[in-house]
Amino acid sequence: GETVVQVDFINNKSINVVTDLKRRVISTDTGEETNTIDYSTHTLNAVDFDPKTKKSVLCYSKYGSTSNVIYGFDKKGRQTFCIDNVENVKDIECNSKYVAVLTSESVLCYDYKGRLKNTVSLTFNIDSIEMISKELYLFSGSNVYKVKAKGDPVLTAG
Repeated sequence: GETVVQVDFINNKSINVVTDLKRRVISTDTGEETNTIDYSTHTLNAVDFDPKTKKSVLCYSKYGSTSNVIYGFDKKGRQTFCIDNVENVKDIECNSKYVAVLTSESVLCYDYKGRLKNTVSLTFNIDSIEMISKELYLFSGSNVYKVKAKGDPVLTAG
């Protein structure tokens, strides 16, 4: 009764499986499920997986609300942080060091302990984000803007 959204190999013995109802790590040897996050009463908003480091991030929006919950996971699929009540999340990205969260007003950059490292205030609409190393690429229509994940506190069109 679940729709598979994303499947990623963590290593030769386990896979990260994200469905519309749950996120879990499944052993390829035994089929045992661990590190399950159940958001079945909410709505999956975004998910990202860094194939190089095997770290991942998941965001779901609370039912009937603009508030979101964001989870970060290490290279073994174990939860490293949970951030509750992030408003108006549009997109998320992760890499080896940071998790970037695009909201309607800003881009929030966290480390894998859930500590806020930077906030990039936005003065115009950004559609999506990509993160490469410590640099964030922000896409707005046909325009692309580049900022550092740690630094550049305000992005203005110009």
